[in-house]
Amino acid sequence: MLAKATDSLSERSFTGPPAESSQVRRRRLLILLPSWLVPLVLLVGLQTYLAFREPIFSPIDELQHTGYVRTIAMQAQLPVYGENENDPTLVALYFQKSAWGVPRLSPARLNYEALQFPLFYLLAAPVYKLLAADPRAAIYGVRLLNVLLSGVVLVLLVVLLRRAYRFDQLRAMAIALPLALIPGVTLRSSQVTNEVLATVLITALLAGLVVRKPSRPGLQSFLEGAALGLAVLAKLTAVAIIPAVLIGWLTRRARRESLVAGTLGAVVTTAPWIVWSVGVYGSPVPFLSRHPKVFSGLTQFVPPHTLSSWLALVRHLVYFFWMPWEWRVPDGWSWFPRLLVVAASILIAAATIASTRLVLHAGPTDARRALAISAMTFGGFVVSYGVFVAALQRIWPTDLRELYVFLGAVAILLGPVAARLPRSVLLGFSGSVVVSWLMLDAGYYVIGRCAC
Repeated sequence: MLAKATDSLSERSFTGPPAESSQVRRRRLLILLPSWLVPLVLLVGLQTYLAFREPIFSPIDELQHTGYVRTIAMQAQLPVYGENENDPTLVALYFQKSAWGVPRLSPARLNYEALQFPLFYLLAAPVYKLLAADPRAAIYGVRLLNVLLSGVVLVLLVVLLRRAYRFDQLRAMAIALPLALIPGVTLRSSQVTNEVLATVLITALLAGLVVRKPSRPGLQSFLEGAALGLAVLAKLTAVAIIPAVLIGWLTRRARRESLVAGTLGAVVTTAPWIVWSVGVYGSPVPFLSRHPKVFSGLTQFVPPHTLSSWLALVRHLVYFFWMPWEWRVPDGWSWFPRLLVVAASILIAAATIASTRLVLHAGPTDARRALAISAMTFGGFVVSYGVFVAALQRIWPTDLRELYVFLGAVAILLGPVAARLPRSVLLGFSGSVVVSWLMLDAGYYVIGRCAC
C-alpha cells in the first residue's frame, strides 16, 4: 500500500531510442534539480545568516567546544581534562563587552568539554588552523563547517526516506526540509558544536540499516558498524542507537555475518580512542573517572514534587526542543512560537500514532522493519537519558536537543502517513510548515534579540 506513493518517474526505466531517452533525461533533470537545489540553498543560506547573526560564544558551551578545536589545531594534541585550561585569547574574546554585553557566566578555568570524544574537533581543527590569525574568523569558519554538514544531513534524510519507503524525490524532500528547518535545529547547526557531525553519521547509519536485503551484507554491516563507532566518537549520545542497530542486523538473512562484520567495523573505528583514553583517563569514557564539577548550582536536578511542577518541566523540555534557547522574539510575538510548539507537538504525536497503526495493519515488511528501527532508536534514547539523569543528578531544559542527533528516526516516523497523502496535499502542507518556520526565524533573528 505504501508503494502506491512511489513516483512513476523514479520507477520508469528508459529503454527507448537514444534521442527520446536524452529528452526524457533532460526533463527529469529539470524536475529533480530544483527539488535539490532550492531546499539546499534555502537551508544553507538561512544557517549561514545565523552563523554570523549570533554573537560569538553566546551559545552555551561554545567557548569550551572552540577551545577543544584550538588545542588540536595549535598544539597538535588532544586536550586532557584537569590539565588544559581555556585559552586566554578565547577567554578575552568572551569578555569583550562591546560585542554582546555582559556574559551570563564566567567560564570555568578548566575546559570541561575536554572530556568529549574527539572526532568533530579533529575534523574542525584544520579549518581553525587555516584561519587562526584572526580568532573571530576561525570561529566563524568552524561554524560554517557545521552549516555545510547540515546540508549533508538534508541530503541523507532524503536518501533515508527513499530507501525506507520508496518515496520519490519531492515526497521525501517534503518531509526532510521541514525537519531540517526546525528553528532549534537550524540555530544549533550554525554553532560550534559536535552535534551536527553526529547527526550526519547517525542519519547515514539509518539509511544503511533500513535496507533489509543488501547485496553484500557483510560489507554493508561493516560500514554500518564503522559509522556507529564514528558517531559515538563524535558524540556519546549516539550510543542510544545501539539497540536499533542490533535489530537491523538481526532482521537480515545473514544475521551472523552482519553481527560479526558490524562489530568489527565498530571496533576498528573506536580502537585508537579506547587505547588513548584508557591510557590517559583509565577509562574509555573519561567523565566516569573525572566528571567536572562546574556549574554545580545550575546542574543539580531536584525532582518535582507536584503534578504542576512536573508539567512545567515537560513544557520547558518540549518548548526548547523546537525553539532556540538563547533568543527571544519581540513583545507581542510570544504567542506565535507557543502556537507553533503546540501545533508541531500535536502533529508529531498524531503522525507517530497513525504511522504505527498503518504499518502494523497494512504496511509491507520493509516499512514495518524501518519503523521498528526508529522505535528502538527512541527507546534507546529514553533509557540512556534516564540513566544519565539518575547518575549525574542534573537536567537542563534544553536536554531534548540531544534528539537532533536522531533526526533521521523522526523522519522515519512520519513516512507512512506521508505515503498516504496525495502529493499535492503533502507538498502544500510541507510548504506551509516551511513558511511558518521562516516567519518565526524572522521574529527571532531579524527583529528579536539574543538573550546573551
